[in-house]
Amino acid sequence: MFPICSRGGARTRSRCVIGLAPHVLRLRPVKYFPWKADAMLWNERSLVEYHCLYGAKRRKAVARLGFPERDESHDGEWVCSFQIEGVKGSTVRRARGMDGLQALTIASMALRGSLDRLRAIESAGEPYEVVFPRYLPFCYGLEFHRKLCAMVDKSVKQKTRQIARRRSRRSSSS
Repeated sequence: MFPICSRGGARTRSRCVIGLAPHVLRLRPVKYFPWKADAMLWNERSLVEYHCLYGAKRRKAVARLGFPERDESHDGEWVCSFQIEGVKGSTVRRARGMDGLQALTIASMALRGSLDRLRAIESAGEPYEVVFPRYLPFCYGLEFHRKLCAMVDKSVKQKTRQIARRRSRRSSSS
């Protein structure tokens, strides 16, 4: 099963490696018991645990990303568990993919999107944007993806030149 992508209003099955639009992510909550619905316990091996504070009241949250595993119930698919504990609806979810890398990437993208929606995130370590990077969409076609890549590359080159000029000015004024 391939991720569902939307292109030109028509829903199609696509072999896109990663689709970033929210409607592309195929996420399913893990089955759980109703009496544990408020605090779904994480019992997966963790690849990443990101501790942070968010909001005006400085609430604690932990974003967890599991290791990708073969899905025994769906032949040929992989799943990767993820969760943000400490926020409303903090159930353990699973992202599906054609391979472990795709499942891991989709789970990471879902965590990033959820963290983007929280307000005023602080962490003692790296910013969440570094831990869970944003990916460029691929499901809107190769031409669009390449256009976005070119725009990012151009911006990176401009910033690199700007930094080099500043360093040059500092060293010449010293």
